[in-house]
Amino acid sequence: MPRLFRDYPYSGGTALSGRKWWTGRWLEALDTLRGWERFTPYRWYGRRPPVLKLTVERGHAAGTVQGSGWQTHQVRVALAPLPDDAWEQALDALAGAAMWEVALLNGELPLLLEETLAAAGHGLFPTRRREVDAECDCLDVMQPCRHIAAVYYAAADHMNGDPFALLELRGRTRREILDGLHERRARLLGVEFAPAALDGAAEHDEPAAPDAVKDPTSVGTFAGTPDEFWRMGAELDQLALSFQPPPADALPVKQLGPPPFSYDRREFTRVMEQTYRAVSADVIRRMTEDAR
Repeated sequence: MPRLFRDYPYSGGTALSGRKWWTGRWLEALDTLRGWERFTPYRWYGRRPPVLKLTVERGHAAGTVQGSGWQTHQVRVALAPLPDDAWEQALDALAGAAMWEVALLNGELPLLLEETLAAAGHGLFPTRRREVDAECDCLDVMQPCRHIAAVYYAAADHMNGDPFALLELRGRTRREILDGLHERRARLLGVEFAPAALDGAAEHDEPAAPDAVKDPTSVGTFAGTPDEFWRMGAELDQLALSFQPPPADALPVKQLGPPPFSYDRREFTRVMEQTYRAVSADVIRRMTEDAR
C-alpha cells in the first residue's frame, strides 16, 4: 500500500537542528552523487519548489511539484533495492533483541541496521549515481532538475519521523520487516509464528465464542506452603545461561552523537568503542564466574 503525504505545499522541511541521524545521512549522500552537488543542504536550504503531493512505495518516491506559474511536474525517484541476502542478515541482527523493534515502532532507526548492511557489503544510503534513477517531465536541460531534488528533500522530511519510509525505499515494507522480526523471534522462543493479517482482513474474522475464553481462575495454582513459594526449585539447576557481547559497540554514542566538549568525533567514537568493549568483557567475565 503506497504511503500518501499531503501536508504541503512543502518549501522548508525539517530544520537542520531537528534532523535524525538517518535523515542527515540521506541528505549528505547528495555530496557523493555526481550531478546532485548543487542541491546539498547548505547550498540549497529553503530554496526548494513546493511539493504538492508525495507517495512512497517499494523502491521509489513519486511527487507532484509546483513549477512556474500554474504548471506542475510529475517526478519519480527510484532507488536500487537492497538484495534479499543483505536484508536477511539485517533482520537476523535486529531480531536478537526486542528493543530494536521497539525503537523502530517508536520512530527511531537502530544504527545496528546500517552497520549490519555495511558488513554485508551494502549501504543503506545511496553513494553512487547509478543507485538513483530519477526522472521529471520538465524540460530542464540540467538533470537532475530542481523538481527531482525537491522530492528527494520531501522524502527526507517524512522519513525523519518514519524510518520505515527509508526502508521501503530500499525494498522492504513495514509489514515485511515486522513480520520478519516476529518470525525470527518466534523461532528463537520455540513458538509458532502467525503472520499478521492484511489491512481490513481482521474485520471479517468470526468473533471468538464465549466458552473459548479461558477462565483466569482455571490457571494452575501453587499447592505448597508460603515458605516453599519463595524457595528456588531444582529446575533452576538446569537453567542454561548465556552471556554475549552487544551486537555493536557504543551504540548510544553513535546514535546520539559526540558531546559538545569532543573536538574529534571519530577519535571520541573510537575511544568509546574501546571502553564499551572493555566494560562488556568485564561484565561477561563477572557474570560467568557467578554462574558457575
